[in-house]
Amino acid sequence: MAKIWIVLNAVLIISTFIKNSEYVAFFGLTYKRLGVYAFLILAFIGLGYTFIKIICQKTNAYIFNQMAWFFYETILVCACINWGNVITVYNISVGKGVEPAFLCSLNFNDEARENYFLANKINAPEQYSYRQGFIYQQKKESFLSKVLYYEFIKD
Repeated sequence: MAKIWIVLNAVLIISTFIKNSEYVAFFGLTYKRLGVYAFLILAFIGLGYTFIKIICQKTNAYIFNQMAWFFYETILVCACINWGNVITVYNISVGKGVEPAFLCSLNFNDEARENYFLANKINAPEQYSYRQGFIYQQKKESFLSKVLYYEFIKD
């Protein structure tokens, strides 16, 4: 019965992996969708070690030890990759989230924005300077409200 349970959970993980891939294809890549992929891979590995535990009659400590090491290694590997760049490059390459205002708001991606606008013959929005390297302009507003400002001055 435990082996059947493991197989059913593996089917569930595979179907969730496919559904998450559909979301990525339709809506674009995000940090949370990458986290779902990482979780599903760790869950699949956990099922594999559970199967090994049942077949080889290992202890529960064996599973906890192996999964702790896999979790630690996953954190190490994920820390070495610039996920923001991966997400941005993927989404721009497949055309997800490429509205001109959104592209102009991305910092440190001037070359990608310029290439996209030139390739698609799109003019940058009026509030952004296309000729001056897509300088992101924000309204300079006060951090404090007027009431808090005057209360702060009184003290």
